[in-house]
Amino acid sequence: MRRKREKSLTRQLLLMMGLRAVIVTTLLGTAIGVQLLHQEEIQPYNPLYYMVGLVYLLTIIYAILFNFVKNKKAFAYFQIMVDLLFITFLVEVTWSSQSFFSLLYIISIIAAAIILLRRGALIVATASTICYSLLLYLIYQKAVPLPYSAIIPPTKSLFLNGFVHAFGFYTIALLSSYLTESLRRSNIELKIRAEQLKDLENFNQNIIECMSSGLITTTLSGRILSLNRAAKEITGFAPAEAIGKHISTVLDIDEKKLSSISHFLKKKKFYRYERSYRAKDGTEKYIGGSITFLRSKGGKPNGYIFIFQDLSELKKLEEEMKQKEKLAAIGEMATGIAHEIRNPLAAMSGSIQLLMKDYLISSRGGELMEIILRESERLNRILKNFLDYAKPLPFHPMEVDLTALLEETIALLKNSRELNEKHQILFDNNQRMAYYCDPNQMKQVFWNLARNALKAMPDGGRLIIKMKKKGDEGLILSFKDEGVGMSEEERKDLFQPFKGSFEEGTGLGMAIVYRIVQNHRGRIDVQSRKGEGTEVTISLPPIMKREKRERIRLFQDEMR
Repeated sequence: MRRKREKSLTRQLLLMMGLRAVIVTTLLGTAIGVQLLHQEEIQPYNPLYYMVGLVYLLTIIYAILFNFVKNKKAFAYFQIMVDLLFITFLVEVTWSSQSFFSLLYIISIIAAAIILLRRGALIVATASTICYSLLLYLIYQKAVPLPYSAIIPPTKSLFLNGFVHAFGFYTIALLSSYLTESLRRSNIELKIRAEQLKDLENFNQNIIECMSSGLITTTLSGRILSLNRAAKEITGFAPAEAIGKHISTVLDIDEKKLSSISHFLKKKKFYRYERSYRAKDGTEKYIGGSITFLRSKGGKPNGYIFIFQDLSELKKLEEEMKQKEKLAAIGEMATGIAHEIRNPLAAMSGSIQLLMKDYLISSRGGELMEIILRESERLNRILKNFLDYAKPLPFHPMEVDLTALLEETIALLKNSRELNEKHQILFDNNQRMAYYCDPNQMKQVFWNLARNALKAMPDGGRLIIKMKKKGDEGLILSFKDEGVGMSEEERKDLFQPFKGSFEEGTGLGMAIVYRIVQNHRGRIDVQSRKGEGTEVTISLPPIMKREKRERIRLFQDEMR
């Protein structure tokens, strides 16, 4: 506060120095002009020229000393007191029965009120009274030279003149200081209110920008007025790209839909929605939010407020929970059924093998028995795979070089029947990455994902395998093919048992992959479009510290 006051005093003092030169030049220039029109009176007014030169000289001196004087308040007092001496001298050299230059005292008093407040105004008013009264006394005593036309009034008139001027000086000092202090208080209150309003505006803007939900405001016609940072992150549109455009550009809500929403909002406060959404960069997302009227102070609708969130992660978690519930229910039921089927199947298979040793069976009957035996073996293999999937997988984690594990998987793929000369497998193996996992399970994940990708490209294409670090020792692996892709329904059923897309498969490969990733506390995500290929991304969490892993291993050993 004190620094602001000093800054204000400095600015006002500079203003006073400039105005002094302007006022003196104007008033004295006018007087000199009158003098030139009456050349017979030129001799008595010669001191005016010296006064103008002296005022300019002092102004220059004040300007030079300004940056060196630390006490600006004392400097202001000094300048005003010098001004009073000049005014007194001016009144003396222009004395007549009614010298109008005595009004300059009032200007000095008002300047003191503005710069030095009430105390300064009263001090300057007192000094002005003393100077003017002393001048009257000297005039009465004929102790100062006067112009030829000057008339010395009687004692009573001089006394009245001095009293009226003194009364005017103090009245002007009180009134001007009162107005100045009132104005200063008003300015301070206005600045405080302005700062509070600005702080409140910044606070509200900060809240809007820090919201995790996207927020867009529009006019009633749907033209975008503003959008916050979350809206930019969800939609991919920067404020400069969106403001002024129709909401359909950002949220795919056309004028017809907006009109129906407007009719709905006249009956209800909020319009809620959830739907798929494609961001500016083409990313598929799932958003949910609400729309309401943006109302004026009187409550009249003058726009819309769109609040929405990216529910993609939540939707994935929901799908994962449903997937786990389905798998748990299917696994519990099917495990029992599989055991019940496997026992009679083994008996049937054994009986058929014994019958085949009977030489009395015709060749046609032997062929049929071979078909039955082959299909029973196939059914037994499916049951074995399913039981392997349904039972808890053995988990033996250790430090593994995943880069080497992937290279080994790729080497095996080159000898698999799914690979042909039109396929390309691209893997950037310049960076070696180690991870704490079960190598056998992870190798099975790589194998199943790579084989599925090759099967999805019967006419050839590229399989791009990427692996990169994620945060603090976490990993992201992706398998991207250029194959036939999947529909949305196929993508949702990808990890369910016996929902495979390939005729020769059992439909358990991806279900096992999902199970293994879950065992490693990871997440798996699938992006696919029909005819545009598929990308499977696995996110593995940061590796636990060695000490924590040892404690968990000891605890598991004790539980066994």
